[in-house]
Amino acid sequence: MPPSGNSWEEWRIYILKELDRLSENDDKTIAGLAVIVRDVATLQTKAGIWGAVGAAIPVCIFLLMEFLRNRG
Repeated sequence: MPPSGNSWEEWRIYILKELDRLSENDDKTIAGLAVIVRDVATLQTKAGIWGAVGAAIPVCIFLLMEFLRNRG
């Protein structure tokens, strides 16, 4: 809450407290973004792995069918 008086000393203390508060909020925001960036990287890795597995299944089925057709 801003000071009610016009004293520079009151305003100086208020401004310094606000700057500290804003700095703490920035630090928390940056830490939160770091967590989000890590989580997105993890999800991208998992999506790549599952995409490779998903693409390998039809290829394996095709190769198995070709093997069985050429064998018989």
